[in-house]
Order: sequence, then structure tokens, then C-alpha cells
Amino acid sequence: EAGLIDLGTFGGPLSEAVAVNVFEEVVGWADSIGANGAVSARAFSWSAGSGLVDLGDLGGYRSWATDIDIYSSFICGTSETQAGDLHAFFLNPASGGMVDCGTLGGSWSQANATGNMTVVGQSQNTQGFKRAFLWSSWSGMSDLGALNGGISNATDISINGYICGWSSTGNPGEVHAVFYQSFPTSQIIDLGTL
Repeated sequence: EAGLIDLGTFGGPLSEAVAVNVFEEVVGWADSIGANGAVSARAFSWSAGSGLVDLGDLGGYRSWATDIDIYSSFICGTSETQAGDLHAFFLNPASGGMVDCGTLGGSWSQANATGNMTVVGQSQNTQGFKRAFLWSSWSGMSDLGALNGGISNATDISINGYICGWSSTGNPGEVHAVFYQSFPTSQIIDLGTL
């Protein structure tokens, strides 16, 4: 039956659903009210059977789920660490808690999408640049590169590993859509503009 379903919150005023898979599992974030009355965002998953479930955090209190694998329950997002930094996370609900994806050497990272047990997003590197990354449990986080401008972001990954995003080109204020090609060689392809 068609209709709008209120997924609720964890006691706070706001919530946002950001992704859904083929099994009608939804992820996003919802406000929670702490013991001191402070309102904080918490990553959640929702299904008709389980309702709203708090996915936890990386040692801080705030977290946001940003994507769920289209054909499975793998989830990614961003969470505050115990040190107060924001790190990308990967979560396999069947095997336990959040996995900290780390960074490219800087202080923060953020996850945008997950597919086939991998995560893509953006992270600060050791030079302070914002760079697109690919993370997997078997190889960790790797820099996907950028066009001449040095700044990039990976925004989505398909079930078979194709990655898209954007990158600065080196010309002031110019950003282009990009495709990250893995085979037969690894390269970043400038998709241009219209």
C-alpha cells in the first residue's frame, strides 16, 4: 500500500533518510537527546521489521549513515571519533560494529557511497588537499587521484566497482565530472562539460 511512513527519531526533533536498498532497508541520521539535553545526530538503519536502529559511532557521539549497498546490508557513513575528528566508516551489520576507514593522512574523511564491501568518499591528505578515496577491508584507503587542480571527490560506486565523482581542473573555479577507470589501467577520466 502506497503512503508516507514517518521513520521517527531517537527523541530529537530531526531525521533524514538518505538511501534505500532493494530490500526496503533505509539509512540516514536521526537526532538523539543526550543525558545533558544536548541534541546529536545518530546514524540509523530502518526496516519494517526492526524499526529505527541506532548504528553506533567511532568513539565520539555523532554519526551519519550516507549509503547502503543496493543488494546487501553493507552501510557507510561518517562518525565522530573519540578524538573529535570525523572519519568515514564501513558497517556490516551481520558481523559487528563500525570499522574506521581512516584518512589519507589528514585529520578527516567522509564516506559518500558503498558497493560490494568498498567505500568511496573524500579525505584530507597529508598536504591538506581534499582527495577522492577508495577504501576496502583488504587494502585500506587509497587516493584515487585528481585532475590538475588537486582537489577531488568520489561520490558513487556501482556494484561492479565503477566510480564517479568530480575534480578541480586547475583553472580558477572550474570543476569537472570525472570517471575513475580501473581496467585495463587505473586512470581518472575528465568527462568535460556541456
